[in-house]
Amino acid sequence: MKPDWIELDVRPTLAAGREPFALIMNSLDALESGQGLRLTAPFYPKPLVEMLKQQGWKTEERKLEGDDWEVQIRRGSEETSGAAVELDLRELAPPEPMVRILEALEVMESEKKLVALTPFYPENLLPLLKERGFQWEIERDRGQSCRITIHQA
Repeated sequence: MKPDWIELDVRPTLAAGREPFALIMNSLDALESGQGLRLTAPFYPKPLVEMLKQQGWKTEERKLEGDDWEVQIRRGSEETSGAAVELDLRELAPPEPMVRILEALEVMESEKKLVALTPFYPENLLPLLKERGFQWEIERDRGQSCRITIHQA
């Protein structure tokens, strides 16, 4: 029986000045049914985690000692196919939140919802969503930020 978790520690790769992205993606591609990847990194890999979530992967992150992080990555299951894809875009400058939302919607399964936290009211995004056949609900948080939930009409 195959182990449930494949271990991948990218700290030595990064310490050697090499980029671990291809190694991570190849490891994910090699996962068999029921297996997950346990990734150890010397920092929180936020862009990687967000990209994987956009692609339907499930992630759980845990801070280790010092600056190290562990990210457990599994394929999204059919049971969670209706779950929401979540993006926290509050730290990005315009137009990056809009660009990231549109990119995520292009690859997202039609039955899923996208929940995005934006640093401002996404006024320029709304006509583009309507044009592409999406519906949305917007909640304003304290200050300028908003939470927008987007789904197929």
